[in-house]
Amino acid sequence: MLEKCAPRAAALAALFLLSASSAAWSENDAPRTMRAPADLAMPATSKSTKCTPTISKMVTETTAFDTTSSSYVTVRGSSKSIRVGGRKPSCVIVTLSFEGLARPDGIGNMAVRAHIAGVGGPHPPSYFVTGRFASNSSFYRLYTAQFLFPNVRPGRHTVEMQVAEIGGGEATEGNRAMRIEYAR
Repeated sequence: MLEKCAPRAAALAALFLLSASSAAWSENDAPRTMRAPADLAMPATSKSTKCTPTISKMVTETTAFDTTSSSYVTVRGSSKSIRVGGRKPSCVIVTLSFEGLARPDGIGNMAVRAHIAGVGGPHPPSYFVTGRFASNSSFYRLYTAQFLFPNVRPGRHTVEMQVAEIGGGEATEGNRAMRIEYAR
């Protein structure tokens, strides 16, 4: 069984790497060290849980959203109210797909996360997008990130896509979609 899945897993991994990298690579693209503000710190965690969602909802938006905020802000048009059912806490899986652009090159970097108010942080805590690609780039790149909230109590919740700019530039999100999977 594993032998049958390996080629597909390798192909999916390659597609993910291609979507998160640029074809225009230069000497100026060498990684650099940057410090995120304390409220954006990302602890190294891993999480394993049994999660079987029974419903899926989708939100899409095509109007660009810009921010220079160094704290997380909710991306306009990217929130959705859900009602988690059952009697015990359940999981919520949030997948964000978005066109991202961090400017200016070499300075602009953004952190993106899924957020549910009053619920413990997702795993992973956030996803970083960097503006350190080819000089003077002004084109979007496509990114996808998935977040797991393993312990969401039954009831109504609002799921939001949030972004913060790190480094003194501007973060822009273009076309975006948020898929939310949870137990009814």
